[in-house]
Amino acid sequence: MSDDAAKTTDEFSTHVERASDRELVLRRTFRARPQIVFDAMTKAELIRKWWIPRSRGVELFECTTDPRVGGAYRFVFGRKDQPRMAFSGIYKEFVSGARVAYTQIFEPMREAGEGLITATYEATPEGFTRLTQREHRLRVAGPDDPAAGLSPRRHRRAAHRLGPHAQDADHLLRATPRRDVTRDRAYSASDG
Repeated sequence: MSDDAAKTTDEFSTHVERASDRELVLRRTFRARPQIVFDAMTKAELIRKWWIPRSRGVELFECTTDPRVGGAYRFVFGRKDQPRMAFSGIYKEFVSGARVAYTQIFEPMREAGEGLITATYEATPEGFTRLTQREHRLRVAGPDDPAAGLSPRRHRRAAHRLGPHAQDADHLLRATPRRDVTRDRAYSASDG
């Protein structure tokens, strides 16, 4: 693999680092404009298309979002034959296409405490989106605390569930009406 090809592949991979004992930073570039990526991560009808790893037998039973400051979201998921799990929270900041901040709690492990996630969507010169997501845990878990949960490995797995879909957002572009700013008309991906 050439250096350029390796760089391109690496650019579209998910990178997770521990910034401190209470903060993880996830970075990834998507082959789509910021508004499309932002919508895919905040609108329930689009989240339903990618959020859960169906190939592993997991289903998304409930997906609700009220994407505005003070609005709530909740994702209930699991396998049919097992107890359901949920993530939920409140939107604290909402700048469409650019930035969102929200609280998050994993309901089966409320004792782990609430997190604050801030995501920024930055346009690249190529017209892609560079997502930077910071997850800040509001309490520090001890080393033997099973509720700690703040691990780069867990976040890489979560980001990986997007699989090839996250890499180029084609699944979203095919299903999502988009606005072409140069022509200022809505069109579907099948229109080109």
